Amino acid sequence: MGPPSNKKHLTDTTMRVAWCFFSLTLAIWFCDGNLCHGKDFTTDQIDFFERRVRPLLAKQCYECHGPSLQESGLRIDSRTSLLTGGDRGPALIPGHADKSLLIQAISFGANDLAMPPDGKLSAKEIEDLRHWIEAGAAWPSEEVQTDGVPRPNRETRHWAFQPIEKPKLPRVKDLQWVQNEIDLFVLSRLEEQGITPSPAANHDTLSRRIHLDLIGLPASRIATEKESIAELTDRLLANPRYGERWGRHWLDVARYGDTRGYVDGGQVQFAFAYTYRDYVIQAFNDDLPFRDFILDQLAADQQTYADTDRWRLAAMGFLTVGRRFNHNYHDTLDDQIDVISRGLQGVTVSCARCHDHKYDPIPTADYYSLYGILASSYEPQHPDLPTLTADGKSQESAEHLTELRKRATAYDTKYRDLHREIQHEMRGFATDYLVYLVQESPRHRMGDQNPLKTARTVLRGPTAYGFGSIQRWRRYLDKTDTADSIFGIWHAMDVIDQDNFSTELSRQLHRKDINQIIAKQLIEDHPGSMVELAKSYGSALEAFYQRNRQAAEANSAPPTNSEQAEMWAAIFGGDRPITITRLESIDCYHLDEHTAMRNLAGKVEELSINNSQAQPRAMLLRQRAQPHQPTVFLRGQANRIGPEVPRQIPAIFWGSDGNQLDRRTLGDDRLALADRIADRLNPLTARVFVNRVWHWHFGQPLVRTMSDFGVRSVPPTHPKLLDYLAAWFMENGGSLKKLHRLILSSRTYQQASLLRRKPNEIDPENRYLWRYNARRLEWEAIRDSLLFVSGQLDDRTGGRGIIADPDDPTTTCRTIYLQVDRQHIPSFARNFDFPSPDFTSPQRPETTVPQQQLFFLNSPFVTQQAEQLGQQITGLPPNETARFRELYRRVFAMSPPEDDQQIKRWLQQANRANQGTSIQDKWTWIAQAMLQSNLFVFVE
Repeated sequence: MGPPSNKKHLTDTTMRVAWCFFSLTLAIWFCDGNLCHGKDFTTDQIDFFERRVRPLLAKQCYECHGPSLQESGLRIDSRTSLLTGGDRGPALIPGHADKSLLIQAISFGANDLAMPPDGKLSAKEIEDLRHWIEAGAAWPSEEVQTDGVPRPNRETRHWAFQPIEKPKLPRVKDLQWVQNEIDLFVLSRLEEQGITPSPAANHDTLSRRIHLDLIGLPASRIATEKESIAELTDRLLANPRYGERWGRHWLDVARYGDTRGYVDGGQVQFAFAYTYRDYVIQAFNDDLPFRDFILDQLAADQQTYADTDRWRLAAMGFLTVGRRFNHNYHDTLDDQIDVISRGLQGVTVSCARCHDHKYDPIPTADYYSLYGILASSYEPQHPDLPTLTADGKSQESAEHLTELRKRATAYDTKYRDLHREIQHEMRGFATDYLVYLVQESPRHRMGDQNPLKTARTVLRGPTAYGFGSIQRWRRYLDKTDTADSIFGIWHAMDVIDQDNFSTELSRQLHRKDINQIIAKQLIEDHPGSMVELAKSYGSALEAFYQRNRQAAEANSAPPTNSEQAEMWAAIFGGDRPITITRLESIDCYHLDEHTAMRNLAGKVEELSINNSQAQPRAMLLRQRAQPHQPTVFLRGQANRIGPEVPRQIPAIFWGSDGNQLDRRTLGDDRLALADRIADRLNPLTARVFVNRVWHWHFGQPLVRTMSDFGVRSVPPTHPKLLDYLAAWFMENGGSLKKLHRLILSSRTYQQASLLRRKPNEIDPENRYLWRYNARRLEWEAIRDSLLFVSGQLDDRTGGRGIIADPDDPTTTCRTIYLQVDRQHIPSFARNFDFPSPDFTSPQRPETTVPQQQLFFLNSPFVTQQAEQLGQQITGLPPNETARFRELYRRVFAMSPPEDDQQIKRWLQQANRANQGTSIQDKWTWIAQAMLQSNLFVFVE
């Protein structure tokens, strides 16, 4: 607990100790199933802790087990950390001092562990700690001061966790400027700062802005004053191109990709990721209520749809189209937790994978509660994915379906055989595992390394993917103690010195509570060491397994004889770590088995990838028959198992009331999670989404930290406007199109983008929205606009992503339909800040680099579009001024300059630059100059 006197002492202490593990179930029971919330304590208890316990812990323990250093994974500067414990399990069991590792360590009674290493605490200090634990281990929460007066902590006070209440409309001086409620909130802030808003943009500018905003394409004709902004907005919202534009925004949040990223073996490409993209586009075009949009993406498999709505099954790509982290299952689930929490709730739950969140009220236990909800689902085999046809039946050829099923059967057979093989090894080779665990322990280690290879097998050790068979056997032993009828003698003998081993074993064999099958084997072998004891145990377990293997595999009833029933439960019991499911067996694969399984799975998927007639299927999840019981992974490592936690919705998803609810009674599956996130009482969902929408319209969100609304977030520039929009959005059925109409009809949105000196001096970042933010278009909108104005954009919609170079002039589809390969993002897409599809992206950066201009100068794609425009203009009557005006209208969809002299100067410059070339080359040059201008590349 204090600093070690020398490094060798610390190393010896750490490496040569055998700690006694406690029942984690007992620890959780004492914590009422929740590692994060202690009971209420009296003022006297808190006072005792503050005067006698905290100073002692700080002085003796924090240096090695505090914020900056956690020896053996143990941190003890919070009650939660003590209850969670470190590598050796919980350090504290409230009400049971003698069973707490903390007391055993400071009493120098936990084998050869002695803490602090510099010397034993005084008897008074030990008694203080013992008294504190026996009384319940009082620890002041942030909700209670030491005087016992309740107070709200910073987490529950935080603005984002408060219920959404529609604020009253503010009073303003200049009511004539106001066009709707948004303007009232914006103008009130401007008036507070002494800033006047900007005048309205002209009709051409507004028309171009709204076209690029809603459909991502320029107007096909010059706007007329006859069409009002409201009529223009309605017309564009009804355009199918709207869903493509706004669907791409959401795909950034959903970290959409058509490939898995880097993987060793197997298929890199997803066969049906495109069905999620098409779902998002259709959902936006149909103005699907946002609540339904959430429920679809998290739990479409648990809902019933009419035949005409089967397309909504594809929504679960939100969870399944993410990166696969070289098939690391735990990282894949972490990615799903991240996209749910940051994408939908604006909180960084993944920070709690290794430790309690440093700032927000997100304990590690809540992370693994959410992990358990998601791990209670599985991805069905490829042929079992539902088709999206109206009747749900496949219309693929019989040959295709036969081959598909054949390949799937080959995978399933190998999957089943490996599960049986691994299960057999764990039981049939028990001796090898038990001997390994003895020799690996610090007390009994005989050399520097205990080899995994034995005469019969290669033991399946822990890997990055999970426990491995060795860890499952270790966990089995850790969950038993000296009172266990099978392994009671094991634990009793494990702490006995070699000189006293035989004597103590003879005494232990007289115990009445020991299984007689085990006792008989030990009497017969009379082992003289723990290694020999492990061999005797292994012999008894293996012999019983071989005698009863066929009966167990046939699901026969257990024996009625008590001795045999105990052995049956020890080997075949469903609650024993050595009894594993098929999914759990993946944790135990050798590397070559992982590769073989990935290749077989890839063979199934590639059949549909390579068959253009393969019908679209939904990449959904299914609930497991037996839900997953989550456990904490110590320091986030899957091969270091901590205490169990319940499946329940994280408290932060309930806002400021989260800690007062019994979340375990409110559902523990994905549908319950989705329902909670979509609930109108959720304080985060609507706020987070309307903030994203505001950003996509203005290029600047109301809350700058768009995917982090936690305690460390940047406060909203217009908090009342944010809450008003969130409440309005929910009142209007979660209709995104209605929200568009509200925003676009506001004077705030319709302002000009020109800079003005005085407002710019007061508010250079335009935080108070005194003008519209001019900004560069995204890569997709630039490429699509180039195709559109040249007349080359094709009308393809939906379907499998096209594998093509987006810089290829012959690739004329809209950019959203190009395949997104996580490993090979096109260079000029990266140059224009296309986000990484490896994780959810709240917003795109806006960089200015030379490569952007070089793209317009040298790209064959840009050159091709300019040549198309040049050819079209050359075909018009030979009036250069008229030709220039027509080219201007086609490129910008705006009225050309009225000044003929300005046009002549353009034409003179073009003539000088293109001397000796054809007329078409000159107009191609002019077209390319227009296409790289700010007026084309920026929305103003």
